[in-house]
Amino acid sequence: MAVVALVVLIVASPSLKSYLAGLMLGILGELIRVWAIGWTGEHTRAQSLRAPFLVTQGPYSLVRNPLYLGNILNYCGVLLAAIGSMSALGAALLTLSSGLIIYVVYSGCIAVEEQFLQEHFGEAFTAYKDSVPRLWPHWRDVISGGQYEFAWERVKFEVTTIFWWLVSWSVLLYKLLMI
Repeated sequence: MAVVALVVLIVASPSLKSYLAGLMLGILGELIRVWAIGWTGEHTRAQSLRAPFLVTQGPYSLVRNPLYLGNILNYCGVLLAAIGSMSALGAALLTLSSGLIIYVVYSGCIAVEEQFLQEHFGEAFTAYKDSVPRLWPHWRDVISGGQYEFAWERVKFEVTTIFWWLVSWSVLLYKLLMI
């Protein structure tokens, strides 16, 4: 995904409107990520599959994959900002190719992770999977309570993503100001 994002930033042609709209979408995506990390912590940032507990509260009561939802919103925000002054054909090609790559990458990751969780948590994961959508929320109330809670100390594991988020938006702002 990093290579795709880099290509988008290189070809970016933001307008003021697209930059501001994309920034709002990107902020929403990062807020969702921070919210999710505050419930799960470091193990979700690992390159290997680990799950010391099954989180079903907070953002995980709305979707099973809030980190991926946040990533997708972040990426869509950057894409929206980037295509502002592009031709309709260029914007369509970049959007369609990006959408295809996002679908392939995240559908594969989600399938592997859900298989791991099913094997690790069995019936508890089956019940969770049957009641909570995979990626797009049904916009119902967040289920409160539970054994695990949001903790700001877990958010420190999001610092790398926040850094690259700021770099991406700085590049887009630079390109916007240079037009």
